Amino acid sequence: MKERGVNVHICDMIPKFFELNVELTNIQCIKLECPMGEWCGCFGKYSLNNFVKLLQSLVFVPQYMGITHDEYTKLLNDVVIESNENKAYSYQQRCFAKKILFT
Repeated sequence: MKERGVNVHICDMIPKFFELNVELTNIQCIKLECPMGEWCGCFGKYSLNNFVKLLQSLVFVPQYMGITHDEYTKLLNDVVIESNENKAYSYQQRCFAKKILFT
C-alpha cells in the first residue's frame, strides 16, 4: 500500500526510530508471534476476536473496497474460518528504552 502513502511495515522501523533518538538508551526490541484462532486455545480465540472487532469497527472499509456491507461481513467470517484452518498468527513488536536525563 506504499502507493497510497501508507507504510504497512512501519512496525519494522520502530527499532530504528528508537536508535535515532539521542534521548534513549538501553533499547530492547522484541518481535513476538501471537496466535490467532481457537486452534491455540483461549488466548488465540481472544486475539482473533479482537482483530475481527477492530475490522468491524472500520465502517468505511467496505466502501473503500467497493463492496457491500454484507460482502464485507462475509469476508470477516471467512477470516475467522481460515485463521482456524491455517493456524494464523500475527506479530507484535515491543520496544523498551530508558530516557536519558540531561542536567
